[in-house]
Amino acid sequence: MSQSFNYTFEKMRDSNPTKPIDPASDKGVAEVKDADYPSGSNTRNVCFVWPEGKRIFLNYGYLISGEYHPQDNQIILSFTSHTLKLKGIRLEPLFYDLMGHVPKQILCKDARYNAVEENSCVNEITILSNER
Repeated sequence: MSQSFNYTFEKMRDSNPTKPIDPASDKGVAEVKDADYPSGSNTRNVCFVWPEGKRIFLNYGYLISGEYHPQDNQIILSFTSHTLKLKGIRLEPLFYDLMGHVPKQILCKDARYNAVEENSCVNEITILSNER
């Protein structure tokens, strides 16, 4: 624990309980906001978007496993509530990004754009509910 640790009632005694946190000061870990996320929440989701505008987001915390099948150009993602199949081209980099929980959004694009796309390109998203 740092020497500059103060309780909330000590701050209230100083008449400024809402004083902004100075990251350069020697504050406790809980008082410094996480610089990796733009908001106060550490929830990490991935949003899947179909060409017609349909969207679904799933939490990375519920991602159980992922499979990459290069011969079928397919990634299978198993969440606790859903199973997703992604088909497209050059999916191996996307698979590794999903393994690291990097993508925030995965767009499904028409196959006619495959020739001009340099990165992974998802052409089909199939989603199945795991509810019985």
